[in-house]
Amino acid sequence: RRRPRSDPGTPGFPASSPGGTASDAEGMSGAESAATPGSGRKARRSAKRRRTDYTSERDDLEGGDEDEDEDVPESFYDLTHEKLEETLSKGQGIDKRLETKIKRCFQQFLLKFRLEGHPEPRYPDMIRKMAEENQRHLDVHFGHLQQWSAQLALWIAEYPIQILPLLNMTLLSEAARKFGTYRALVENEETELRAAIHSFPVREPIRELSTRHLSRLVSVQGVVTKRSKVFNEVK
Repeated sequence: RRRPRSDPGTPGFPASSPGGTASDAEGMSGAESAATPGSGRKARRSAKRRRTDYTSERDDLEGGDEDEDEDVPESFYDLTHEKLEETLSKGQGIDKRLETKIKRCFQQFLLKFRLEGHPEPRYPDMIRKMAEENQRHLDVHFGHLQQWSAQLALWIAEYPIQILPLLNMTLLSEAARKFGTYRALVENEETELRAAIHSFPVREPIRELSTRHLSRLVSVQGVVTKRSKVFNEVK
């Protein structure tokens, strides 16, 4: 039995011809309810929104595409006017906005920092050598961080427990984005890559370390003659 043809002037809608029977109308309404165009569009929009949210979160951690990294405005990672001290003094953790800004600042440092008189950035080549030798740490000069962002360098010295993990995460994301050597670490949710800060300008005699140095970045000089378990003995 043939159904009424659609009106050419209004494609997609059934013709309102008196010749159609009740059974025909019921069959057509059933087919429409089984595949409503609006519900399909809503489902697609919902799926697209979930993908967008995931991509946005991943970009916050990994820093986005490589081409975009080179064009990040300085205002996006400038920490000069940020007040981390007030937040931590109230017993609160670093909020998501500031955490992302700190990560982006260190990422841009890894991508763009140049020594005076050198045309090429310092650290991309070091990261490449780290990947070639399958190492799990990158040596980062504290003085370079001071030149790049005095605020970030100060926070590393004053709050290493809060800041260094963010640098490690950023380094891992940057290395995994460019080298398959470290991609497996991200997939396995490992965080073994470490930004090793060295050449801290203030050195402390080992025998003068005390409780005032707890949770601070310290630099000591000596010769390791024997290793044993750590004993918590501070004056």
